[in-house]
Amino acid sequence: MGARPIFTVFPVSQLLSVGVFILITFMSTALFDLEADPGERRDVADQHPQVVERLSALAAAARDELGDKGRKGAGQREPARHRDDDE
Repeated sequence: MGARPIFTVFPVSQLLSVGVFILITFMSTALFDLEADPGERRDVADQHPQVVERLSALAAAARDELGDKGRKGAGQREPARHRDDDE
């Protein structure tokens, strides 16, 4: 898994994609192999528990860095402001 992670947060779910795998957290956790199953129909979490563990840890680190559901992350920046915003 040398690919760069892509982390996406939606109001009720989170996605973390690395290489051929995508981890989806929505009420429960599911793992899909996008190469073998591009339609995301077969959850392979039971066959790849080490991948679930690794991606779950990456997602937790991303939430800590970027913030999540109203909680500010350690690396979260203030929004950019246009000069006219101060007038």
